[in-house]
Order: sequence, then C-alpha cells, then structure tokens
Amino acid sequence: MYKKWKYTPLPAQAAILEFAEKLHISPIVSTLLLQREISDLAQAHLFLHPLENQLHDPMLMKGMRTALDRLLKAIKEKELICIYGDYDVDGTTSVAMLYQALTSLGAQAYYYIPDRHKEGYGLSAEGIKQAISKKAAILLCIDCGTKAVNPITQANHAGIDVIVCDHHQPGTTLPPTLAMLNPKQKDCLYPFKELSACGIGYKLLQGLFSQKNISPSHLHTYLDLVAVSIAADIVPMVGENRLLAFHGLQKINSAPSKGLEALLQLIDRPKPYSISDIVFGIAPFINAAGRISHAQEAVKLLLAKNTIQASQQAKVLSAQNASRKHIDTQMTEEAMAMIAAQESQGYTHVLCHEEWHKGLLGIVASRCVEQVYKPTIVLTKEGDQAVGSARSVVGYNLYEALQACAHLFTRYGGHAYAAGITLPFSQVDTLKNEFEQAVASTMPQKARSPIQPINLQLDFSLLTPALYQSLQQLAPFGPANRRPVFSTYPITAKKYWVYQNKHIKMHVQQPPNQSTWEAIGFNMAQYIEVIKSKKPFGIAYTIEQTTFQNRKCLQLILKDISLPS
Repeated sequence: MYKKWKYTPLPAQAAILEFAEKLHISPIVSTLLLQREISDLAQAHLFLHPLENQLHDPMLMKGMRTALDRLLKAIKEKELICIYGDYDVDGTTSVAMLYQALTSLGAQAYYYIPDRHKEGYGLSAEGIKQAISKKAAILLCIDCGTKAVNPITQANHAGIDVIVCDHHQPGTTLPPTLAMLNPKQKDCLYPFKELSACGIGYKLLQGLFSQKNISPSHLHTYLDLVAVSIAADIVPMVGENRLLAFHGLQKINSAPSKGLEALLQLIDRPKPYSISDIVFGIAPFINAAGRISHAQEAVKLLLAKNTIQASQQAKVLSAQNASRKHIDTQMTEEAMAMIAAQESQGYTHVLCHEEWHKGLLGIVASRCVEQVYKPTIVLTKEGDQAVGSARSVVGYNLYEALQACAHLFTRYGGHAYAAGITLPFSQVDTLKNEFEQAVASTMPQKARSPIQPINLQLDFSLLTPALYQSLQQLAPFGPANRRPVFSTYPITAKKYWVYQNKHIKMHVQQPPNQSTWEAIGFNMAQYIEVIKSKKPFGIAYTIEQTTFQNRKCLQLILKDISLPS
C-alpha cells in the first residue's frame, strides 16, 4: 500500500543555528528538536538531559493522600492487601512491582490476575469472591477498575476498601472507590495525563516511600519494569513517560531484574537495549503467558529471585510464545482471506470466526490494520457472546466510534487506538453496520489513507556514525517522539534479495556518490517491481545500528519506497 509522504515543516534557520550553537548539538538534531515543538533553550536542555528530579509531585494526583493513608494503615496493622491486575505487559509489570515494593515495606499482600479466557478483562466475580474469602481489607486494582462500578460496589458491601490505579478513559459514572488514581479524571490536576498503569503505580510508590522517609534511590529497583510497561503499552513517549523510560533503560542495560535478564538472553540482541528491543523482543514473551496460558506465569518470571528460577520460567514463556506465533499466523491468514472475499469499499472491517483464539484477537486486528489500513474489529464466539478486540488507524479515535455503538455492548473499554468489546453474538451483524456508519461519519479525510511522515531529506554523504550517535540524544523513541525519518532521492539498487516472499534487502547508492548502504524493508516485498525496473526511486527510512562479525555498522530501515518518476 503506497503512502503519501508528508514532510514536517522546517523551522526558521535562525532558530536552528541558535539551538545548535548554544546546546552544542548538530544542526540536524537542532532541527528535529524544533520540529518536536520544543521551542525554548531551557525546555530543550531538559529534553536532552532527563533528570529524575523533573518528576511531578505524586501528591498532585487526585486521591493520592487518601490512598497513601489507607495503605500505610494496612501495612502497620498487617491487614491483607489484594493486588489485582491485568493480564497484559502493563498489568503484569505493575503487579510484580507493587507486590515487591509493598512486601518490602512489611505489607501482607497477595496478587490476583484474572484468567483471560474464563474471566475476561477487569474485576471478575471470581476475583472478588477470592478477596472476600481471604478476608482482604484492601483491593488495590492496577491497570483496571476505572469502569468497574458493579464489582467495586460488591467489594464495598463485603467491607473491602478499593483503591484503583488506572489510566483508561473514565466513563460517565465512576465506581465507588475509596481512592481513584487516574490522571484522566476530569477534576484531577495532575499535570501529566498519559502515564502507563505501571507509571501510576510508580507514583503511588513515590508517595509511600516519601511518607516512610525512604530514600528515592530505592525506587530505582523498579524502573526497569516501568520502562517495559511504557514501551509495551504504546503510551506517548513524552513528559514523565520519556523520563521514566530513559532511566528505566539505563537500569535494563546495567542491572536488570533476574526475570528480565533471562528474557534478554533469549532475544539475543546486542546492547545497548532500546525501546524497540522491548516492544519486539521482551513484550511478546510476557504477553504470550496471558494469551496462551495464564498471566501469572509472567508475574512468576518478573518476581524470580535468582538466575535458575528466572531461566526456568523464561523457558516456559518461550514455549508459550512459540505457540502464540503459530496460532496468530494461521488466524491472520484466515482474517485476510475474509477481507479479500468481502471486497469491501467501506471504511471498516468487522471479522468474526467462532473458533479463533480469544487471546490473539488484538494481534490479528493490528495485523489487518497494517495491511488494509481500516479500523478493524476481530471477534470470536464465547458462549452466547462475541468477544473481540478493535484497532484503529493513525489519526482516528476508535473509542469514540465504539461509544456510538455502546448500546450493543455487554461491556467495552480501551483507548483511542485499541479497545476490547463484548456483545451478544446475535448482534454481530448489527455491529458491522453501526460501526461502519459511525466511522464513515466521523473519520477525517487525512486519516483515510496512510501517511508517511518525514522529517528531513538527506544526502547519503551525511550518513555517518557521528550522525547516528547525535540522533540518540533524542531517544528513547516512541509515540509522539518517533525515531526520525529521512528521505533520499534519487537512488538506485545495486543488488536486492527477497526473503520469505515478504521482506526485501538491497544495497543502494545515490548518484554520483559511490558509497553503498544496506537497506532492509520488512513486509515490503510488494515493491520488488519498482526495484527491478532499475529506474531511480526514493526511499523513506530510519537509521539504525547493527552488529556484523563483531563490528557495528549503520543500516537503513525502510519505511516506504516512492515510485520512479
């Protein structure tokens, strides 16, 4: 699918030169900073040199004082705390972090994660029942609970105080919690609204450690888990998220927990590890537990106290991930076949197969969006209900479209680009029509076809190891702070290869420069005819570093290829 290339406007030359001179950075990095709407020198300096003392005061978060007072009382009086989390990476890292930290403070605690297949997302009847039977005094919900009105009411009736740490969008009615820590509440004055759930849990620990006069340095133990949650949950890599991820990556590269260290050995990637290594390397193993078996397997790994335990548990997750890969490949092929058969000219796809694996619906929905670029819902049957995952395209708020269909759902929740839904199976056809109508009437024109953002056009002569190193000053990269994308035109391919009928690799040159660069295009085999034509074409790419025969070298990772003129 060809994309429309959109160049980010260039800042004023005077501003570029001022930043470059006063911050001692290259004009290219100066340009990229200004393109990120970093408009003054002080702001730019903080961006380039993230310090932990830039974190906001946790007491600014609504409900924090009440939550801290109740937890401190529970720790002092040895009351039982149930840490209730979600089964994805954000949820499992959050549970592991809170369990470790609270028990280190002397708390009596246990953790509970629902079975994705039997209980579904959020607070389940089984989880509440167990908390009651164990005589838990506090239900500490992390990465869930914002919309759980009925379950929290049930917990209250049993005499359990509920504290919610969550980052999902609140509904019109908030549950009757003792304290709700969610910056997205309308009346919460906390300055940064986009924390991961694990990030909100970290703010809670900041407050607890401060109240107990424990040095903030003890919180560093948990920064690797926070960084993993930020990377895997695809939250904006700005503000506190970028700050926490920056320092979390430092810990991952220097002294990761035993569990993460075991996973890093499995992915076999060279240091220093990046956000991409977490997203594509570590996260799939952690997610596989909840998708294929039970997420408690991931928590066991993250809580491993020695290398032997960690290695054994990493092998369990590795086997589950291998199973996940096989199943999701088959499901994706079936989903794409359905799309091809529909020949739909509409704005959406709603796909349903009664035997699809519930835990992999989100992955398949994402793959469909990548290939057909339409908001997509993928469903399977569970009893008399259809359960599924929805994924969106860049620039379109899927959650708003789902709200328009809310009368069809038994339950739903999520974000602008990803959501989960449950509805009566008999309503699937109605959903297809209403979801299509909702998206068609609200999707802006700019979101209807893929756009390839490009920061700058570069000559190959500028591609040097020094440039790569200077670009790393902008890391860690992620949503809202993307890795810079460059374009070069015209170029020619001197050699090319196709792998698995999906990926391309080529050696490219820009006349008259005779230096050759290796370029890799994942899932870009459709461009092979352009390359074979031997006519000059353009490429959009990022610059990354790879290791070959113990030698570091630069590589171009293709984002798009332009047609020959």
